[in-house]
Amino acid sequence: MPFRQLDDETLLAYTDGKLDPEGRAEVEALLAGAPGLRAEMEALQRLQKGLRSIFDAADLLPAPDAATWDAISRRIL
Repeated sequence: MPFRQLDDETLLAYTDGKLDPEGRAEVEALLAGAPGLRAEMEALQRLQKGLRSIFDAADLLPAPDAATWDAISRRIL
């Protein structure tokens, strides 16, 4: 699989661990021939994991009340 054929969906499935075994093997073969790319992918996976944990934590925060939204709207305008 040439690198130009790796679309966003394939890369996301790979980093999420949801890529089928055949596709995963193809991406692994590509990464085996490009150690710099593998290091970048691993860094992106760590970043992705950190962002997910932040967004998961943010989902637990209470929603701002109407007065807060009004204040935000006034500041934006």
